[in-house]
Amino acid sequence: MEIENINILRGKITTILDKSLINSFKKINTSCIPNKLFNVRIKDDIKYNTKYDKEYLKDLLNQFDLKEDILNRKYSNISKSEYQKICIIIALINDNPILLLEDPTVGLDIKSKKALVRILKKEKRKDRVIIVTSKDSEFLFQVVNYIIYRDKNDYVICNNKYTFFSNKRLLKLFDFSEPAIISFCSEVKRTKKIKLLNRDNINDLIKEIYRHA
Repeated sequence: MEIENINILRGKITTILDKSLINSFKKINTSCIPNKLFNVRIKDDIKYNTKYDKEYLKDLLNQFDLKEDILNRKYSNISKSEYQKICIIIALINDNPILLLEDPTVGLDIKSKKALVRILKKEKRKDRVIIVTSKDSEFLFQVVNYIIYRDKNDYVICNNKYTFFSNKRLLKLFDFSEPAIISFCSEVKRTKKIKLLNRDNINDLIKEIYRHA
């Protein structure tokens, strides 16, 4: 698959499991603080590199439980978790048409993961390509629309995440755990013989089960 063909996914959230596909994109590396940023104030880095909406920045800081005064601190004076959140925030406020998040949930607590899921779902409405690489199958299941992966020598676009996350061979190939909602749904279908609609939310799935009871 040619890299240019990624534009067919515009406005959707995608995960790419093979990193050779994304060499052309600027990566948001959230694993460590680059030396060149170590003694830089966060707000100076943002002002220098990013065109952004100030109100959106404040909103994101709030959603990730970060106080605004963190912007006055240097990267060397924040924790790894705070750095991870700041990197995600900088990526989100940037007006680039392509947003790449590489392993965004690493180091995030449960509350911050939920916040990121909410934020990315809102980002779906914007005219940009969002690419996520991650080994967090629960997170991916909640946010992606398409999955692009390499199977043997071919790149495959899977436009049905339920098909991908229900495929035992692919889960084993990419060392993914089966999302809890997929496991639960499979068990209900097996034991209750109920034909269920695909659901992203466990509460919606439970309501549907009650309707069939």
